[in-house]
Amino acid sequence: MPETYAVSVSVVPAEVLPSGTKAVQTASVRVHVTRNGEPALATGVQLGLEAVSNPGHAHAAAGGGAVCAGYLALPVCVTDNGGNCEVTYQAAQAAATVKITAELAGHAGVKGEATVQVKVNLGSFASSGNGYVFEGQVANHGGNTYGAGNLVSAGAAIAQRYADYVADLSPEQQAGVATRLRFTDASLEWGGLYDIYSTWGPPHSYHRYGRDLDIAVVGRDSAGNLAGVRIESLRIAMREVLHAEVQSSVFPLSGGILNEGDHYHIRVLEVGGGE
Repeated sequence: MPETYAVSVSVVPAEVLPSGTKAVQTASVRVHVTRNGEPALATGVQLGLEAVSNPGHAHAAAGGGAVCAGYLALPVCVTDNGGNCEVTYQAAQAAATVKITAELAGHAGVKGEATVQVKVNLGSFASSGNGYVFEGQVANHGGNTYGAGNLVSAGAAIAQRYADYVADLSPEQQAGVATRLRFTDASLEWGGLYDIYSTWGPPHSYHRYGRDLDIAVVGRDSAGNLAGVRIESLRIAMREVLHAEVQSSVFPLSGGILNEGDHYHIRVLEVGGGE
């Protein structure tokens, strides 16, 4: 009687965070092989992976390699007495849906597959709100308005406080003063690597987990300068909302404000603590 093989694959968990500045994220790829309906022991399996899609990245995957798809710790595994073998998958830096295949060695076409999603579950800023407008989308990346719930709340609160400060100015003081903030970058739809130049690498080492937001002041003052007359109001609003001091040279990894010259970069703490 001819031997009949079957291969099944599962990934646990089926959804992981992108790897990157936070930590290496992993999942377990579990393969099960049967021969004539019984566990097939000491059987070699060839493993492979492919990024089916990279949400938030409309540019070509060429050159992305493991940044787009991630890594497998081993390219092959050999089944144990139960017909099982297991390999660790290291998540991609970019958000992705990744297909993982397991093909029986010496039996072309006898294979199984499973998918794993590499993503951060995020909410989104509205395109505009009281005291702010969201601008600055980057080509080939779709929306950049996505953030964790506490970042969206913090951004809205900063904009509201800034609007309140401007409203309290005298008419003379308000002349030429920007009344809205400009939010320019948060994170991509599924988070992960945000390669603003479509190179699958920095700049933008941050902006990966929905905790980072760039903020500037819209418009120019009456002297034609970039709205510098109300920068201090923005600094106060940010400090009050984030309970942090502006830092000109040291960017705290958890919570705080970074002055980047033409804009400020804020980062909120991860809910539950930790980096």
